[in-house]
Amino acid sequence: MELEAYAGPIPHPAILQQFEAVQPGFANRIMAQFEEQGRHRRKLENRVVWNNIFSSTLGQIMGFVLFAGAIGGGIFLLYHDKKLEGFAALVTAVIGAAAVLRKAETQRQQELARKREDEKKRR
Repeated sequence: MELEAYAGPIPHPAILQQFEAVQPGFANRIMAQFEEQGRHRRKLENRVVWNNIFSSTLGQIMGFVLFAGAIGGGIFLLYHDKKLEGFAALVTAVIGAAAVLRKAETQRQQELARKREDEKKRR
């Protein structure tokens, strides 16, 4: 008894030869489709990575604009003798920014711990 196993994205070379024997040029068509699919997948992955980078950058810019606006508004209110409102705006902006940064750091640490755990499972 003999068992042969093969796993991969394209058929085993012996199977490709059999396809070629059934219809000449069929193996080339299979390989061309495989190469086309690879190009398409890489193009989609590049688009996803670029969109993630763009979204992240845009989010950081918008966050800074909101933070700077809140700080500027607080300073404006303080300048116009609205001490309670100005102080509240400043404190809210600083606490909000600190909370966002803390949450981002916590998520980054959790992601790193998960990746380390996955790496240990693979070994």
